[in-house]
Amino acid sequence: MSNIAFVTIATGPFSRTCKAEACLESLYKIAKYTGPSFLITDSPGCHDLNDIRNNAGSDNIKLITVANFSRRIDSPVGFLKQRVAGVPVWMPRFISPMKRPKAKSLKAEVFNLIDDPEIDILIYIDADAIFLREEGLDDLLHFASSDWQSEGVKFRVNRFPDEQHPERKLNIHTGFMIAHRTLSRKALQHWSEMMGVREHWVRNFSNKEKYLRAYEKVKAEQGSPGYMSVFPIPNHKYEVILDPANDRGLIGHITSGRIKHHGKVRIEEYLSKLGLKSYPTGYYTLPGMPQWMINMFYFGYFGYYRNYKIEKVWKGIRSKFND
Repeated sequence: MSNIAFVTIATGPFSRTCKAEACLESLYKIAKYTGPSFLITDSPGCHDLNDIRNNAGSDNIKLITVANFSRRIDSPVGFLKQRVAGVPVWMPRFISPMKRPKAKSLKAEVFNLIDDPEIDILIYIDADAIFLREEGLDDLLHFASSDWQSEGVKFRVNRFPDEQHPERKLNIHTGFMIAHRTLSRKALQHWSEMMGVREHWVRNFSNKEKYLRAYEKVKAEQGSPGYMSVFPIPNHKYEVILDPANDRGLIGHITSGRIKHHGKVRIEEYLSKLGLKSYPTGYYTLPGMPQWMINMFYFGYFGYYRNYKIEKVWKGIRSKFND
């Protein structure tokens, strides 16, 4: 299936971790994938392509560089237009750094950035995910290439709108999606346009909300989602939120919530069994680093400079302290 490729994105703080490297290594070493994959970044100096390829055992990994936006300094305050007593007023509102919406917006630009006419289908996966097994990969590749009979995008879906409960809106997970170069083109373009409106991010910090905003807009105008249609990726078959006690899925998403829920020690013990070389053993979750310090690192209001990997920096600090 040479017309399929995987893609992940690492910018800002994620480029300065070993997450994307570990994700790609697990794709090739554990899931036994042999096709092309792409890492999109605004900080290419943080990613040693030769090391990534050596650890993964494949030369099919490519680095795609976009203009650097991680160096900017962001204000924690935005302004949202509201009406007070019928008068339009711009109200202040605390917001996440706008460099993060820029990173999230790259998901809708993947085919513009990967201009390879031989690749028709891209499987996007967040960088903080790990491939857990070989079983299921062939099935995922078959699912990605099949049943493209109308326009839309394949997402993991938690629920569809229920006609008996109209308040239950479509709930999708944008950290795992499959897009088609031609049949997903309009949807990705509309999604990109929605993500280009700063006020939308001030109102709601979620790229999922931007897709649903476009979904509802097209549905209201056409009577159906049309080219914004969502085709569900089977829940719990390919991806699970990482659970050391239940690893049946192909992919484990190691979110900060999962790390907090299970604890750093348990997550590290599980990951160490995978034998990945892309990060210092025992430091994928930055064990021993206070949560406030981790939050400062990921918050992102300040710009990101220099090329480093926080896991290696923290391991070095702790090694000196322990000595």
